[in-house]
Amino acid sequence: MVRTDLPSEQQTVQAVHAAFDSGKFFAEQDDRDTPSVVICSVPDEEALTEAARRLTRRGIDHVLFIEPDRDNEATALATAPINGNTRRIFSNYKLWRN
Repeated sequence: MVRTDLPSEQQTVQAVHAAFDSGKFFAEQDDRDTPSVVICSVPDEEALTEAARRLTRRGIDHVLFIEPDRDNEATALATAPINGNTRRIFSNYKLWRN
């Protein structure tokens, strides 16, 4: 999940940062070779941190990427691999378009 208030090239960079961190932390949680990847978008940092709180309340493991070059702003997040009904939590978010 990435913020759309960032410049478009930074949206890509920040989403990759979050995905990389997620892979480091959650690689052992998925038994499939290649999990599906879907990138959702939120309008700003407030919406991103609210999404992270929502995931925490639902017990969904995730990493919130904090960008030190942007004054330690939260810029993107990525979850551990999920499937089945768990994916429904993301139905309220728009797909990311660049």
